[in-house]
Amino acid sequence: DDPNVANPFAFPLVTTTYYLATTNDTCSGLDSITIVVNAAPPANAGPDIEICIGDASQLLATGGVGYVWTPSDSLSDPNIDNPLAWPIDTTTYVVEVTDALGCTATDSMDVIVNPLPNAFAGNDTTICTGDTIQLNASGGQTYVWTPNTDISDPNIADPDVWPVVTTEYVVQVTDSNTCVNK
Repeated sequence: DDPNVANPFAFPLVTTTYYLATTNDTCSGLDSITIVVNAAPPANAGPDIEICIGDASQLLATGGVGYVWTPSDSLSDPNIDNPLAWPIDTTTYVVEVTDALGCTATDSMDVIVNPLPNAFAGNDTTICTGDTIQLNASGGQTYVWTPNTDISDPNIADPDVWPVVTTEYVVQVTDSNTCVNK
């Protein structure tokens, strides 16, 4: 910052040798100092991840020997390379990676939180013994009905059923993000 003072600040971007020439009334001297600039660690927070609300996923950072993740409120341990994350909203996580020389770098990744499908099995209904009725589920892309007896196909949205006793049919609905709701 000032080459004419005894204690200047140096900000080299690469390893640099600085020379100091001093003089007094009768003598002069020359000395040098080399400032080694180490490369930043190759911080990598990993790829973005999609989860369903209520689920958890493991993050995985690489590039160093020390790790600090932020925000930390939805992580199992923000000071390791592979914490579990369970955010309730889409969250950008930033990891600061430290290498063995104490150099740091940061990287970020997103945990995208998808909502659960709005599963709907239809309204309760009454039939007579021996009758058949069609169920009609909605809210997803795939459907699995239970119980799977007295039903034409338990893996479609609108199967026919012919229960011989009062039966509660439950449908598990899966959407395009593979999120599941009943």
